[in-house]
Amino acid sequence: MMPPVVFAVGDQVIRDCPSTPNCVCSLASREAQRILPLRLSTPDAKLIEKVASALNSMPGTRVECQTDYYLHVTFRTRWLGFVDDVEFIMDAPRNLVHLRSASRLGYSDLGVNRRRMNSITELLSSQIPALQSIE
Repeated sequence: MMPPVVFAVGDQVIRDCPSTPNCVCSLASREAQRILPLRLSTPDAKLIEKVASALNSMPGTRVECQTDYYLHVTFRTRWLGFVDDVEFIMDAPRNLVHLRSASRLGYSDLGVNRRRMNSITELLSSQIPALQSIE
């Protein structure tokens, strides 16, 4: 069963995390799986394009779907080649970018998705001045 949709823009959606601990999301219903969204200080029509460009510098990254307000990339782990899905969706009225990272297989990811999203947040905050982490 698919987790419920927690946010949508057009036909692009972010789903809640499943009950397994191998997922983190800024909109997760379970606090243990929640991460902070990113804040957009000024509107930027090219934001998703800039995020995709920044992420392409990370090893094992592949852009799966990109629109003006949504980005889905996959990361293939170096160890055993597992594929994880990472999503970004703009919440323009609130000046936020919501994030989700989830393993496709298994139960626990030993914190890989949370660490990846922390690294991505740092990378994006340093490369895109209008996009900042929420402290």
